[in-house]
Amino acid sequence: TWVRLAAMGHYSSDATMPLHTTINYDGQRTGNRGIHYRFEWWMIEQHADQIDLSPVAPLLVTDPLDTAWEVIMRSHDCIDTLLAADTELRRSFREPTPNPDDRHGRGADAEFDARLFDRLGELAVRRMELAAQFTAGLWYAAWVEAGRPNLSGVPAPPPPPPCGNATKVTISP
Repeated sequence: TWVRLAAMGHYSSDATMPLHTTINYDGQRTGNRGIHYRFEWWMIEQHADQIDLSPVAPLLVTDPLDTAWEVIMRSHDCIDTLLAADTELRRSFREPTPNPDDRHGRGADAEFDARLFDRLGELAVRRMELAAQFTAGLWYAAWVEAGRPNLSGVPAPPPPPPCGNATKVTISP
């Protein structure tokens, strides 16, 4: 059950990411190569202390498929804004320079990403808030569809296993 809920959370959140709704998922067709990782990861990682996600009520999901398509279409509507900001920054500032120490070869360019965050940070925060709303709405709709079972005896999910060199984290109940 927990794995299914986690998968639902992952994929419903993915639907709120504009670049997940297009064949031009990394700007490779428009001269914006690398925008996916910069928008979804690097500019967020570098500015996490400036992001204040506000608790939001779950979306009311009466038809999961219709709601999913509405979220996808609204996400898709953000692509032009996202690519235009990246294009304008490349023209007025410079091309991003990946960090050579990044093992994936698509690392952060702190100065470029800071300027991108100035232009797109609010959009990114709104998309993350929508991801939480949508996921919570789907979970709530599933609970209602299941007959609103009492969950008081359901054990908490197990903590994730440590990865690679990560230190073990103890999660209190």
